[in-house]
Amino acid sequence: TIKGGGNAENRAEFEYSIPLADAEALIEIAPTAAIEKVRHCVDVDGLTFEIDEFEGRHSGLMIAEVELENEDQRAPHPGWLGKDVTGNRRYYNAVLARSEGVPGTAAPI
Repeated sequence: TIKGGGNAENRAEFEYSIPLADAEALIEIAPTAAIEKVRHCVDVDGLTFEIDEFEGRHSGLMIAEVELENEDQRAPHPGWLGKDVTGNRRYYNAVLARSEGVPGTAAPI
């Protein structure tokens, strides 16, 4: 996935599979350490929340994301959902890739 441009709530996103050999080559030349996470998909009120459960140096961090059909649509807020970190750059993958710990903890970021 490549994200960029726009604002925190509305960014361009390109998501598609790449060959394994390309992924391995990209990891080798990446300027930062890889982020380890498992993605879970949960349907709520007809929308799919993508929940990333981080592992490794970011263990304990979970981030949920939901894609809305338009900017005026309101996302459901199930009871298990924590605080909204939309726009908080500390939680962007690009920042997490350069950090050693979980945002908001004693671990350095």
